[in-house]
Amino acid sequence: MDFMSDSLVSGRKLRIFKVVDDCTRESLAVWYDYSITGQK
Repeated sequence: MDFMSDSLVSGRKLRIFKVVDDCTRESLAVWYDYSITGQK
């Protein structure tokens, strides 16, 4: 699991949550949103 963040040209932040298999390095899931809370 890993969080990444980036900003758009408008200055708004974009958060990305990735789940990657350690053995195969295959991406199992990707979730992106402007705000990722604990409930999401």
